[in-house]
Amino acid sequence: MLEISFIILSIAFLLLAGSLVAIFVQFWKILDHLRPTIDQLNLRLPSILRNLEDVAENIKDVSSQVHFQVLHLTRLVGQVQTWIGAVSVIEEKLKAGMFPQVLGRLRNTRALWKGARVFVRTLVSGDDKTAGS
Repeated sequence: MLEISFIILSIAFLLLAGSLVAIFVQFWKILDHLRPTIDQLNLRLPSILRNLEDVAENIKDVSSQVHFQVLHLTRLVGQVQTWIGAVSVIEEKLKAGMFPQVLGRLRNTRALWKGARVFVRTLVSGDDKTAGS
């Protein structure tokens, strides 16, 4: 009984070893087909890495330039906001201080204009009455 089980285990081990040999032969063929591709990749890898370094360096330069431009633009916008704030403050002060004066002068000018118009009309119409009498 022991000999029969030993023979069955031996046959099973030989079948397993035979199938593993077939699998390893297939792997070997696949690796032989992939070898030119791997060699090409190994030849091109240094230039690919160099290109990646160049791209990374260019991105770093562009990023620093954009950062500088954003800072400059931020300062410029801050200055414009300061000027706009100053202009609005000056406008409010001018409106508060000058509006009553301008309104008063406008009233006086309008009254003067009306008076001059009535005077001229009366003067012109008075000439017609004197000439008619």
